[in-house]
Amino acid sequence: MTLEMQLIQKKYFESLIIDRANQAPVQFLGHLYMDEQRSKETDLSYIRFSQGEVYFHNKDYEAAIFKWEKIHNELELWAKKNMADAYYELGLLSTAVDLYKSISSESLTLDTEVALQLFSIYNEQADLDFAAEVIKRAVYLNPDYPNVTKIARAFFENYRDWSSAIELAVNEAIRTEYLEWFDILINYVDEGFTQQIPPDYFSELLEVLYRVNPVRFEQLVVSFWNSYEGTEFYFSWISEIDRLFLSLELDPSATWPNVSAKYQETYFELVSGKYYINEISDIIPNLLTNWLILSDPVHSLFAATSVLAWNDIFEESFNATITEKAEQVLYDSKKDIANIERSLALFEEIVKWARDNEIEVDERLKWVVEKLSNPQKIRLLVAGMTGNGKSTFINSLLGGNIVAAPSSTVVLYSNGEEIQIDEITETTTREVPSLIDFAEWKEEETNNQQTSLIHFKLPSKFLIENQLTLMDIPDFDRSSYEAIKNNKNEELKFVHLVDGLLFVLTATTLFTDRERDLLLKIQELVPNLPIHFLLKTDAIYHEQEVTQMVEEIRVRISDQFPKAKIFPYSKHNKSSKQVKDLSEFIRVALNQNVRPEKRNQKLLFYIREALTYLLKRRVEVENEIVEEIIWKEDIVSKLNGANLQLSDLEKEKIKVIQNTYHTIKEDIKHDLKTTIPKLLRDCSALIKENSDFRKIHIELNHEMNERVQNYIQHTILPRFSKAIQGWIDMANEEFYQSQDYLEEMSESFNKMYGEQRLKLNCDFKVLEDWGRDASRLANGVQLENMNILNRQTPSQLVLKSAGKLFGTLRPNKTMLCNMYKKFIENGEYEKIAATISKQFILQFELFEKGLERDITMFYSEPFNVLQEVVEEEQQDIQDKKDALQQLKANPEKYLDPITLFNVRLRQYEWIQKETTHNPSFA
Repeated sequence: MTLEMQLIQKKYFESLIIDRANQAPVQFLGHLYMDEQRSKETDLSYIRFSQGEVYFHNKDYEAAIFKWEKIHNELELWAKKNMADAYYELGLLSTAVDLYKSISSESLTLDTEVALQLFSIYNEQADLDFAAEVIKRAVYLNPDYPNVTKIARAFFENYRDWSSAIELAVNEAIRTEYLEWFDILINYVDEGFTQQIPPDYFSELLEVLYRVNPVRFEQLVVSFWNSYEGTEFYFSWISEIDRLFLSLELDPSATWPNVSAKYQETYFELVSGKYYINEISDIIPNLLTNWLILSDPVHSLFAATSVLAWNDIFEESFNATITEKAEQVLYDSKKDIANIERSLALFEEIVKWARDNEIEVDERLKWVVEKLSNPQKIRLLVAGMTGNGKSTFINSLLGGNIVAAPSSTVVLYSNGEEIQIDEITETTTREVPSLIDFAEWKEEETNNQQTSLIHFKLPSKFLIENQLTLMDIPDFDRSSYEAIKNNKNEELKFVHLVDGLLFVLTATTLFTDRERDLLLKIQELVPNLPIHFLLKTDAIYHEQEVTQMVEEIRVRISDQFPKAKIFPYSKHNKSSKQVKDLSEFIRVALNQNVRPEKRNQKLLFYIREALTYLLKRRVEVENEIVEEIIWKEDIVSKLNGANLQLSDLEKEKIKVIQNTYHTIKEDIKHDLKTTIPKLLRDCSALIKENSDFRKIHIELNHEMNERVQNYIQHTILPRFSKAIQGWIDMANEEFYQSQDYLEEMSESFNKMYGEQRLKLNCDFKVLEDWGRDASRLANGVQLENMNILNRQTPSQLVLKSAGKLFGTLRPNKTMLCNMYKKFIENGEYEKIAATISKQFILQFELFEKGLERDITMFYSEPFNVLQEVVEEEQQDIQDKKDALQQLKANPEKYLDPITLFNVRLRQYEWIQKETTHNPSFA
């Protein structure tokens, strides 16, 4: 046992009792101490040190401390350490810690032991920060010390100090190059503990592991890749691993299937549209370079085509060496038979992305792609010059008399259990009663020059037996070549759907230069489209004549269309053999063009069309928003104008209706004030000489009230009732004029909107309320009896007194009669009339005060509707301005995903190109 190990285990005393193994150590060391003490040059430190160890092992810690306190030789620091151990055992931890900290030694072993002891105390006291600091120092000082790294790892893991555990694993893996530490780190990475650590922290570690064990290296790289995915360090990781691979001296024969798979997964995620181009443009070149270098046979085709596609869109992203390598890998790679499902998935992604951005892909393109996903049907385009009898030929095949395709229309005939005709436009699909009706619609749509697709389903024996769909486009004429040449013939865009073109020729012209030029231009625009010919003979020819015409046509087409086949067809030949031969002709002519790679080529064309359409729609959408903002601002201006007009109308009607009512009321009031005094004066005729003058004033007062009541009830109220009814009729007429005006206004706005947006209905219930209130007023006015003659005026007092005094004396009655008559006839009744008038008119004035409120209620709903529409439009204008601002401020939000879709499409086109041209695909 070495000296250090003896000191660590407190067995130094064994070196002093080597020959006295059978003797008790305490007794032996005691004798040795006594003997040594007698020596003149004595050093008892070694014996005391040994005695301390023996006492310690026998748990006599105080005796051990007593012995170790007297050590002053080279074992002094070990003695201090042992004393601290004894205090620790005695539970005097504070004293033990102070002693441990006081030890400053050049012995790495002693320092490590002290650190481990301090760690134990701090750990026991749950002083985790101190414990971590001490154990880290121990590892730093002496990582090879037995179990020190194991203790440190267990401590960090126990208290979930993952940063320290990772640091320990990284340092030890680099230092020792033991796979055990790399495996520990792989576990940490898989658990997600390293996600918050910058990737460059692990660069040296990965370099070491690549040199030690490439298999483990790939495993750790994949673990890091999965861990960083979706975190803030994802792009940093990609950049770092790319830098690392570019710096490593890779074994050319090595394969990296898992890393290659991660590169593929990452690349397709980066170009999926989730990220802006400026976020990934600096990452992609190195990523693709490494993927190309590391790719295994499973992924090499995608790696190579990804490089070529990215370089096509972003020129000079790679140097010539990389692109040449990509082309070579593409040529040498295991060929990928055209994957239609992959292309369909890309198209669906584009459709979904467009919908999420509130734009729809052209419905015609979606319909065409859906048809291409059906591998069962062969699609044949039948075309020809005007007058060549194309429509007659189609009708003979379908067994009916079907109208030729209208202008700007592509008709596809397929078998169906019953006739059904659907039109597919850019934005919608609708059912069509017949092609005649559709042709009429087309003529009426003068502003719509877009090509419509017509899907015509009908029961057809020929179509179902041949699993065939026929396409018909408008006949070609003199202007067709120029239209096609200038790319203004939109129908040709849908010709990519078909598997072949059957061009109808006539026996009279055979094959003209114009037809040749036209077909060459079509072939240029629709590459790889098989073109064949049908010679339609309307007259009766001998077989030899027909053969001669076919040969003449073959000579004429041989240079430009060497593979074209010619089928002679006579409308006079009703035999089933001709139909059977035609079926065989179509099957043989088109068989090669229905292979998966051909269908995939068509799909890729329509995916490109969809992307082109979305780019065009981006500009159109911006222009549409601008136009809509201008239109809506104009509408709001008109609506505000309408609101002002309605306000003026309301004021006008309030004035007319109030004034009319006020005139009626004032006329009644005037009549009351002028008629009542006369009625009261006329009461003088009631005074007779035989009247009882003692009570005459009571009788006259009663009669006066009766006459006033009768006048009001039988004259004023009927007159008022009639006038009010006329007033209500007048108001009704005014209101209906207003309603008519508002309906015209609504109709005008609704025409602008193209829908029933405004409905300005007034509240005619107001008239019902007025009629009810007028009836109540006319039938329910009750006036209180007035004290007309019983008022205590001087003249009345005199008359009353005279009546009582002379009322029974006949000679005086004549005098009293004349006095009363004169009094009544000359009485001032204006105040009485005013009081009665005021009492009568009071309820009518209350009614008058509510007129403005009622008329306002009549117009309230139109005002509310106009205000609501104005607020909705103003909000919509602001929303559209915000949307327009976003479009202009962040064009990359829309354009970048389309560009990245274009990169993916270009990759599939590279694969398709190799598929089409490489003989091994056949």
